[in-house]
Amino acid sequence: EIGRLAASFNTMADEIRERERRILHMAMHDSETGLPNRRALEQALDQAGRAPAGGDIYVAVVGIERFAHIRNAIGYRLAGDMVRKIGGRLQATAPHGHAARVSSEALGLILDSADADKALVEAGQLLDLLQSPISVEGETIDVELTLGLAPLEDQSSALAVDRANIALDQARAARAKVATFDAAAYGDP
Repeated sequence: EIGRLAASFNTMADEIRERERRILHMAMHDSETGLPNRRALEQALDQAGRAPAGGDIYVAVVGIERFAHIRNAIGYRLAGDMVRKIGGRLQATAPHGHAARVSSEALGLILDSADADKALVEAGQLLDLLQSPISVEGETIDVELTLGLAPLEDQSSALAVDRANIALDQARAARAKVATFDAAAYGDP
């Protein structure tokens, strides 16, 4: 009887560990695409900010232009597949970059660069690599991307992601492909 009780406890402990693993996965991943989510990106930023790096840490937010129109044309499921494929491309082009979905139409990435000018050049090169059509279930979708960039500096990871999102908006407003967060234009001291 004690053996059966011990086996039951072991089974229960295994089930609890598996449940906790699933809960953690759900908390750190986007349910639609399976990509890491904003919380996972912020956690990776926190770790990157503490680790000694060869340069500065930047957050890049890549926006998918005309996302609502594309989603309406191909449907939510295929739009999710498209975002997942773009996230896969993003991760493949920057394997140590921790790609994540930060909103329905934007993906985030951590970049380690020597300085702001080099980060801007690298961001432009990254967009060039990502800017090819995507095939989703036989449908070819022309994808246009824009990128906002913000340094991590001495701020919270959440604020850095927010500033990269603002930089994305600033790039769109200027009709530029890439923009770095401009505190003066935003009215940030």
